[in-house]
Amino acid sequence: KRSLISNHTAEYPYGYEASESLSRGRKKQTNNQPENLDDRDDNDNTIRSSSSEENEEDHPDDLVDWKETFAIGPTPSILNGMPARRFPQEPKEMRSAYELYFEAMEHLTMKLLGAFALALDLPHHHHHVNDNNNDNNNDNKHWFHDKMDHHMCALRALNYPHVPNDVLKNVLPGQWRAGPHTDYGALTILKSGGPGLQVLAVHNNDKDDDDDDPNTNNTTSSSESYWVDVPYMPDTFIINIGDMMQRWTNDKWVSTLHRVVVPSPADNDNDDTSSSSSSDDNNRRQSMAFFVNINGDAEVVPIETCVDDDHPAKYEMVTAGQYLMQKHLASMGEPSKSDHNHDDNHDEL
Repeated sequence: KRSLISNHTAEYPYGYEASESLSRGRKKQTNNQPENLDDRDDNDNTIRSSSSEENEEDHPDDLVDWKETFAIGPTPSILNGMPARRFPQEPKEMRSAYELYFEAMEHLTMKLLGAFALALDLPHHHHHVNDNNNDNNNDNKHWFHDKMDHHMCALRALNYPHVPNDVLKNVLPGQWRAGPHTDYGALTILKSGGPGLQVLAVHNNDKDDDDDDPNTNNTTSSSESYWVDVPYMPDTFIINIGDMMQRWTNDKWVSTLHRVVVPSPADNDNDDTSSSSSSDDNNRRQSMAFFVNINGDAEVVPIETCVDDDHPAKYEMVTAGQYLMQKHLASMGEPSKSDHNHDDNHDEL
C-alpha cells in the first residue's frame, strides 16, 4: 500500500492514502465559503452562525478519518493534462476492473447531466451528420457536454476497516469514519457497501407574526437541521450534489453535507455469554465513489437560467481545476500552491 502513496499530492492526487481528514478540509475552506454554507453545523441539530470557531474542539486536526482509500483519475490526454494511472502489480485483475467501472460511470454521468440540463432549462445542441458517419455522433449534445470532454473525474474505493468493540467504547469526540463534508465537484455517484452514511437535513420555517394584518411585514425565518441515516439498499446508487454544481446553480441546488459515523459499541454488560456482540461481528464498510469533476480549464459562473432580478449571482468566476485542487489539498492537510505564492499551473492537476 505504501508504495502507492503519492509523495506529491498536487502532481498526483490519486493512489493510496490513509491520512485524510474531511472535517479539517472543510474547516480550512470555511472562511472562503458563502455564509449560507457555513451555517450548516456538523454535530448538533441546530444551525450555527460560525461553525469554524465553535467546532474547533470537536474536530481536532490530528484526528484523521478512520478509512483508507485508493483512487484513479481519467485516462490521460493532452487536453486534460492528467498523469498516467498507477496500479499495484497484484492483483492483476485490478486495473481492468477499475477501468471498466470508470468507463461505465462516465456513461452514467452524461445521462445524469442530460437530466440536469433539462431540469435547469438549458439548451440541447443538435448535431446532424451524414449517414456514413459513426452512429454515436447522432446523439443530441446537452449543455454539459463541452464541459466534460476532457474532464477530471475520479474513481475512489473507500475501505472503512473493522473497529473492535473495546475501541468503539473509547472513541474520542470528533472521530469519524468520514468527517462531515460536502463533495467538491459537480456531483458524486456513490455505490454504498453498508450503513453508516448520514446526510444533514435542513428545514426552513417561515412564520408570519400577524397574518391578519396585510399591512404588516413581520416575517421571521428560522432553520432547523438534523442528521438523517441514509438507508442502505444493495445494488443502488446514491447521487450527491457537489459544491461546483451549487455554484453553477447559484444555490438553487445545494451540495449535500454528509458524514460516515463510527459504529455504536455493543452492550456487553450482560451475563449472557452466548449472545453475539459487535466485537465479534465484522463492522467493516466499503464503498465506491465516482466524483464528477468537469474540465480543469472550465470557468464556472452561475448559470443564466439560475440568475434573475430576484436571484442575483452569488458567486464569482472560478477555474474548476484550481478550485478542486485547493479543496483536495486542504483535506490532506497540505498547503495549496497559492499559499506559497506560486502561479497556477493547470498541467499539474
